[in-house]
Amino acid sequence: MHWSIRYPNGSYSTVAECAPCVNNTCPACDVNNTDFRVTRFETSSTLQMVNGSDKEKDGALLKCSRSDNATADDCTIKVFYYKLPQCEGGQLDVSEVEPWTTVRCEGLRRTQNMNWTITDDSGDVSQIAYCDTKKNCNSSNGDVIVSRENQFSNLTFVGNVREKNNTTLTCVNRQAVTMDSCRIRTFYPAETNNATVRVDSNFTVTGRVYIDKVYASDNNITCQWYHTLDNETGDQLLSNLSLSTFTDTDGLEYQQGHCDTTLSVNSSEIIHFFGVVIQPSNEAVQLAGAVTIGQSYLTFH
Repeated sequence: MHWSIRYPNGSYSTVAECAPCVNNTCPACDVNNTDFRVTRFETSSTLQMVNGSDKEKDGALLKCSRSDNATADDCTIKVFYYKLPQCEGGQLDVSEVEPWTTVRCEGLRRTQNMNWTITDDSGDVSQIAYCDTKKNCNSSNGDVIVSRENQFSNLTFVGNVREKNNTTLTCVNRQAVTMDSCRIRTFYPAETNNATVRVDSNFTVTGRVYIDKVYASDNNITCQWYHTLDNETGDQLLSNLSLSTFTDTDGLEYQQGHCDTTLSVNSSEIIHFFGVVIQPSNEAVQLAGAVTIGQSYLTFH
């Protein structure tokens, strides 16, 4: 008999071949995949997953059949593994201010206790929260709030989270058999004011927005101006971001500055809309304005 597996990406492999039993003696199966153990009996065969938390097997089709495929049966594998859906890109953005960032660990089993841990750049691991099977949770770190349901746990970062810059957050069961991790990036959402959009006699529009305060632990701060004629997301404009570092009263470093753009427009095109997006931010589009060519007013909304 024949064991095989087809993975969700379409790849196929033979797991094991088991020769027939002769005179009540069953030979060892020829196993081709080290993730499985296969045993043959007179009227049955058993397959055991050695690596049950292997995410690649989730959704795979496992089949047992006669070698000539005359008879076959199959089933879909469901792997129970911990996962952090918000960390699919390997990074979790954690805000230093409200609304506080909450991350969810899914795939918990009712019979499993679980830990939340932080790993620093030196590889040192510290437990920041623990939840048992009765939904009792406690935290050893005052900067997080943790809760537990049967199959998921929520962890909310509160207060000053700057000390968690560039650490790795992990949700893991107590036996460390199944886990998921992601890198923490802390940020302070951009505070802006005094946005201006002006047009001169040569139909050149200039835009400027002042950034009072912003921070990203990886220094990835961006600004992008947009222009459109139909009040929808439009063309990207050349944007110039100028920032400098300052220290607030709590001794924490932030950045401030301004972001500018210019655009020459056609005088026959009457109303032009402008928007600017600054990241990191808690808002998708922070500013939007409209300027009417040939008249001396502009509006913001």
